[in-house]
Amino acid sequence: MMKKNQLIAITFIALLMPLFLAGCGKEGNKGAAKTITLGLSYDSLESEWLVMNHAAVLEEAKKHGVETVSVMAEGDPSKQNMQIENLIARQVNAIICFPKDSSAIVTSIKKCKEAGMPIVMINRVVTDTLFTAVPMVADCKTMA
Repeated sequence: MMKKNQLIAITFIALLMPLFLAGCGKEGNKGAAKTITLGLSYDSLESEWLVMNHAAVLEEAKKHGVETVSVMAEGDPSKQNMQIENLIARQVNAIICFPKDSSAIVTSIKKCKEAGMPIVMINRVVTDTLFTAVPMVADCKTMA
């Protein structure tokens, strides 16, 4: 089971790495190493799958020298939207999100889009036409 979660984490990092690198070309100290920070917004860690997924993403990020900021919405879509606004304000390079509610999260997606910040959904498909990034949805039959 952990190998499958690691594969998911590797996929996230692989999908986001070009976005990180493109976003790291901002003005600043030209010879200095750029710090990449990934925001993780989860509904909760109430299932074993979510705990393992979160741990795998953290592990992969650490392997690649990517800093992480994790926030948990504790089942509250409004709280999750506020937390994502805070991640945008902190200027993380991208956000991986396991949304509580696929409709309520549209507010955050719009704000990420306005900020030019990539956001990837885990296991919830957002049907709003503004969402053109890659959703990651688990195939539980294949994973079992």
